Amino acid sequence: MGKWQVNCSCGEDFEVEAENKEEAMEAMKMKMTPDVVAGHWAEKHAGEPMPSEEQMMGMLDSIHEVM
Repeated sequence: MGKWQVNCSCGEDFEVEAENKEEAMEAMKMKMTPDVVAGHWAEKHAGEPMPSEEQMMGMLDSIHEVM
């Protein structure tokens, strides 16, 4: 099992553990609930418009394995 990461534009990294990219994306979707995203956005992106769900899913395309 490896660590997989998505990097936010604010510099914060979100990690999950998974066997492969597909599992990592599913795990990240489970981790990044609407409440988690809203809390992160309020804390780290004050004044910026909240991304749509489609934009959030697009960010997951950048998920990469951390060595």
